[in-house]
Amino acid sequence: TQAPPHDTRYSFEDSNGVSRIAMFANAYGVDSRAYYQFTYLTDEAKLFAFIWNQTVTYDPAARAWEVMQVDTTPTDNADSLPGGTRMMIWGSAGYDPVHREVVLIGGTAPLDGGTPGTWVFSLDDGAWRRLQLGSQLLNSLRAQAAGAKEACRALIAAVRNRFYHAEYSPADLARMGADLSAALEQLSGALAGAQLEGQEDRQRARALRHVGEARTALQQIQLGGAVSGQTTAGLQAVHDHLMWAVYALAVEPPARALSQLAYNAATKELIMFGGDGLDRHFADTWHYDCVSRRWRQIYPEHSPSPRAGHALVALPKSGKILLAGGFGLGNGHSYLFGDVYSRLPFETWVYDPVLEQWQMLRLGGTAEQNVPGGEVRGTWPAAANNDDVVLMVPSGTNGRSTWILKPDTSDVDAAGTAERGVGPETIAFRGDEDSPRPGLRSYDPLFYEREQSPDPQATQSLWAGIATNVWTLVTHEKKIDVRGWGTSAFDPDSRQLLYWGGGHSEYKGTDVAHYSLDVNLWSISSAPEWVLEWTGGFLCPAPISFRNRPHVPVHAYQTYAYDPPSRKMVVATGGMTFLYDVASRRWEFPPLETPFRVDVMHESLETTPRGVVAWADTGNQDDASLFLFDGSARTWQRLPKEGPAIERPWCDGSGMLYDPVRDGLWLAPSRRLFFYSLDSGVLAEVDANAPQFLGNYAFWREQAFLPGDDLILLMRRFDVPGVGPANVLYDPAANEWYAAPLPFSDGQEHEFSWNSSIFRDPRTGLVFLLDPPDFWVLRFDRQAAGLVPVR
Repeated sequence: TQAPPHDTRYSFEDSNGVSRIAMFANAYGVDSRAYYQFTYLTDEAKLFAFIWNQTVTYDPAARAWEVMQVDTTPTDNADSLPGGTRMMIWGSAGYDPVHREVVLIGGTAPLDGGTPGTWVFSLDDGAWRRLQLGSQLLNSLRAQAAGAKEACRALIAAVRNRFYHAEYSPADLARMGADLSAALEQLSGALAGAQLEGQEDRQRARALRHVGEARTALQQIQLGGAVSGQTTAGLQAVHDHLMWAVYALAVEPPARALSQLAYNAATKELIMFGGDGLDRHFADTWHYDCVSRRWRQIYPEHSPSPRAGHALVALPKSGKILLAGGFGLGNGHSYLFGDVYSRLPFETWVYDPVLEQWQMLRLGGTAEQNVPGGEVRGTWPAAANNDDVVLMVPSGTNGRSTWILKPDTSDVDAAGTAERGVGPETIAFRGDEDSPRPGLRSYDPLFYEREQSPDPQATQSLWAGIATNVWTLVTHEKKIDVRGWGTSAFDPDSRQLLYWGGGHSEYKGTDVAHYSLDVNLWSISSAPEWVLEWTGGFLCPAPISFRNRPHVPVHAYQTYAYDPPSRKMVVATGGMTFLYDVASRRWEFPPLETPFRVDVMHESLETTPRGVVAWADTGNQDDASLFLFDGSARTWQRLPKEGPAIERPWCDGSGMLYDPVRDGLWLAPSRRLFFYSLDSGVLAEVDANAPQFLGNYAFWREQAFLPGDDLILLMRRFDVPGVGPANVLYDPAANEWYAAPLPFSDGQEHEFSWNSSIFRDPRTGLVFLLDPPDFWVLRFDRQAAGLVPVR
C-alpha cells in the first residue's frame, strides 16, 4: 500500500485490514524504509523496528504490527531545523538484553551532523533517550581536533582558489598556515598532557600519533605566493591525519548507513562493522558494551575490505560473528549512475569478539557458484538459528532467492585473510574514471590539480580569439560529471561558474563543481556524498548528508542562484534554504527558514545585484509571489507586487531573467510574458505576441541578457520558418522577436535542454552556454548577426 507523506503517522494496516508495513511507492521505485533499523527482541519474541519515524513491533505469532506510543524519538531534535522532512533512514538497530533496550545508531536525518547518534529504547519504560557518551575531557579534545581539521580544510580551499585564480582578494596563506601550525602544536600539547584512563587513554595516544604526523606533513609545505598541485596534495595529507585523529577520539561509530548490528552473548556486546559514509566506505570494527553502554573501536590486523549492506549475524553455538556479502564503491559516470556502487567478490568472514580477530572462511564451490548474489546497493538480510545455520535472502527485485549455510568457523582461509583483508584505519573512496580513457574525470578533488599548470594568459588569449557570431566549442582535458536536470550559478566577482544538482535519474553528489573563467579549468573541493536509492530525490526524505550538505532533490531545476551581496550560492530545497560559501567552498549550517513553498517543480531563483530573487507560491498556485534574499539578515523578504496575478513557474519551461537596463525581472510562466520593476514593485503583462514555434513558453528555462544590444538571447535553438536552425532573441525596447542563424564552430547543429545553462560574462562580454561538461562560447555582434524579424 502507498504511504501518505513522510511526516504523517499512519496505520500499519492496508485497506483490507491486513496488518502490514506501508510502502513508499511511485513510478520510480518502492521502498519500505526498513533498512537495518529492525532487530529481534529475544525477551518478547517480537520484531522491533523504527521505520517511517514510528516505533513499532511485529508479533510473529499473531502476525500483527503494533505502533507504540512514545513521547520522544531519535528525530525529534530535527524540529530545531526549519521545514523539511523528519525521516531517519539507513540506520541500524540491535537488542541489548542486559538492559532490555534497543540500540539505534547510524543512518541519516535532518540534524546537525546528519545523523542522530546513539539512541536507546527501553522496553520497560517505553521511552527513547540519546546516550551521552565520553568524558568531558575526551569530548573537548575531539572538538579541538575537529577545529584543527576544519582550519586545514579552509586553508586547502584558499590554496585552491589561488591555484584557479578565483580569489575575491588575495588570501594570506602564510598566516593561515602559521595559525594551523599553532593549532596543531596546541592540540598536540593538550593530548600529551591529558589525564585519561583505560580506553580513553588509548584513544588519546592514537590521536596524538596522528597529530604528530600532521605536524610533520605541514612542515614540508611552503605557503606564501604561488601554489601548485603539490600544495593541495600536501595539505590534504595533513587533513587526512587530522581526520584519523578525530576518528581515534570518537565515542561512537562515525555517521554511516547500512551497517548491521549483531549481539554476542558471551561478551554481552553488540558488534558493528563497516558501512556507507555516502562519500566513503568504512572497514572499521566497533563493540558496544551493553553493560556499560559504551562504544569502543577495535583495530584487528586484518579485516574485511570496506563495504556496506552486508549481513552481520551472531552465531550462538560458536560464539562468533559471521559477515557475508555487501557492496563496494564504483567509479560512476554512467547514465542513472548505477556504477557509483560496485559488486564485491562474495566473501564470508567470521569474527571472534573475544580474540578481536577477523578471518575469512573457506567455502565449497567457486567464487562464481554456490554463493548468494544480491543487487548493488542492496542489503543481505540474514539470521542464524541456535545450531548456527544461517539463512540469507539477498535484497533486490530480480532473481531473489533464499540461501542457507552451515558454517564451519574453524575452517578458515589464512591465505585469503591476508590477501583479501585490509589493515587498520582503511577507508575506500570512489576512484577515477577509466573509460573512454584513464584520467578523464574523478571524484577525488586532487585529481583536478594533479599535473595541471593554470595559464591565465593563454586563457585570456583564448577568449580574445572567440569568433564573432559563431558558437565556438571550448573543451577541457579534465572533466566533471554532468549534473543534469538543473541549472548553474555564475559568480562574476570571482568569475566562477558553480555547478550543482542532478536528480533522480542523474548525478546525486553533494559536491559543487567550480569552473574558473580565468584559467578554463574545472575543480571540486570534496568527495561527493551519494544517496543510496537509485531514484535519489524521490526516495531520499532526509535532506541533509552526514557532512551537513543538502542532498540533491528530485532534480535541481532552477533551485539555486548566486547572491552577489553575500557572495553565497543560495539553494532552496528540502523545505529549507541552504547557503554555499563560494570563497571557503563549503556549505553553511544550519539551513534557513523559507517563507515560500519549497517545491523544486514550481520555484525559480535568479541572480540580481540586490540579491537572489525567488519566484514561487505560498499556497495560491495561480498567484505566485516574489521574494528577495537578504544576505546580511539571512532571511527572505517578500517583494511588493502591484499588478495582475501570475502563476507559479514550471521547472522545465518557465523562464526568469534579470534585466540590468531596466533593473527588473522578465518572467515567462507560459506563452505570457511579464516584467517586474524592482524599483516600483509593479508587475505588468507585456503583449509580446511570442512566435508560435517557441512552443508553450515565451522564454524556455534559460536565457541571457545582452545589455550592450538590449536583447534577450534564448538558450534553446529553434527551427525557424524561413530561416532554419537559429537562436531566437527578444528586443524589449521594440517588443520584437528576431532569429539569428548563428552557426556552430564544428559545422553541426546542437540541441540544448534541461542539462544546459547560459550566462554572460560582463568582463569579456562573451556568452557561455554550458553543454556539460564543455562550453559553447559566443561573441555576439548585433549589426553583423543577420537578425531576421519573426512573428
